[in-house]
Amino acid sequence: MEPTTDRPTPQVTVTDIRTLLDSSAELPVLYINYGPGDDDTEADLEVWAAGLVYQPDIVLTHATALDQLGEEPSSETPAAFLPRVQKAVDQMISVRGHVKQICCPSGPSHAASVPSQRSLTSFTEV
Repeated sequence: MEPTTDRPTPQVTVTDIRTLLDSSAELPVLYINYGPGDDDTEADLEVWAAGLVYQPDIVLTHATALDQLGEEPSSETPAAFLPRVQKAVDQMISVRGHVKQICCPSGPSHAASVPSQRSLTSFTEV
C-alpha cells in the first residue's frame, strides 16, 4: 500500500531509532502522532510511554528495537534497520487513511474496532 496523497508519510530517521533506544520513558515506543484536528493531514514520528499512546499508532517498541538491533548497536545498525521501519510506517499510514475513508467517515475514533488496523511491533512479517 502506498501512502495517501492527503497524508504525507513521515520519514523514519536514525535519530528516531536512537531516541527510542535512549528514552527514559516507561516502556517507550515509536509512534505516529497524527496531530490535532479531525482531518489527520499531518503525521510525525514521536517517542513516548506505551501506556500513553493509542496502541494502533505504535510503530516500534523499545523491546523490539533491542531484539533487532542488540543492546549496543553500532552506528551503522540503525541505518540498516530504517527500511523495515519505514515500510511499517507506510503501511500504517495507508491503512489508517483507507479505514477512515471507507469504514469510518466520522473520524479515527471509530477505527479502533476495525481488525485490519494494527500496530506493527514485530518485524518478522515486514
